Parts: sequence; C-alpha cells; structure tokens
Amino acid sequence: MFHVMKAAVGLQRARHEDAGIHPTIPAVLRMATLGGAECIGMADRVGSLTPGKRADVVVLDPATLNFAPRFDWTGQIVFNGQPSNVSEVFVDGRLRKSQGELVEVDTARVVREAERAAARLRTAA
Repeated sequence: MFHVMKAAVGLQRARHEDAGIHPTIPAVLRMATLGGAECIGMADRVGSLTPGKRADVVVLDPATLNFAPRFDWTGQIVFNGQPSNVSEVFVDGRLRKSQGELVEVDTARVVREAERAAARLRTAA
C-alpha cells in the first residue's frame, strides 16, 4: 500500500506538473484508509479509529532513516513509508505483528504450504 500511495500522488504530479493537483498527499492517505473501507462497503466497521469500529491499527516506527527529516508526517508516510517501518499491527484489537515479527504464525509452515500450492499449479498447467 505504501508504493500505491506514492504512485497515486507521483503519477498525477508528473502528468500535470503541479504539486497541488488532486489527489493531494492527505487525500491519498485518506483513500488508503477510510476511502478503501468505503469502496468495499465496510466504512461502518473499519477505516478509521472511531468508537464502535474494529481496532485495526498499523503502528509505524518514525525513528528510521527513511523518515528523516521528520517535519511533515503525512508526506513522510505517503512518500517514504515502507513495510519495514511497520512495527506493530492490530487486527480487530488483537496484536498480529510485534516489533516487526508476526505473532502466532508459523512462517516456515506458511512458506512450505505456499511452495506446495505453487508446485501443484505448475504441474497442472
């Protein structure tokens, strides 16, 4: 999603050569959060930190080189955010990623299952 946000702003700016053209940086961040929830008909349940909605939260670590200098947080997230900046993820209020590592996930098993599925697809083709 970080790359999609950057591309959404960058493509319009390159085409129109105008930094004020829509979508603006704040508009892109909104599209990636509440706007995405609206598109899939779930804005009443997700997309913003609002009482009564699910607590789906991504926590970014701002103390990284790609966020320096830190003066425009929205711009830093849209233009410089990377998956490696995600330190914690909560889904419906439950911790799913902590200090950059998945919680309660056997990643070796997931990789094995993905490789088996890919092998089946290759042989079926």
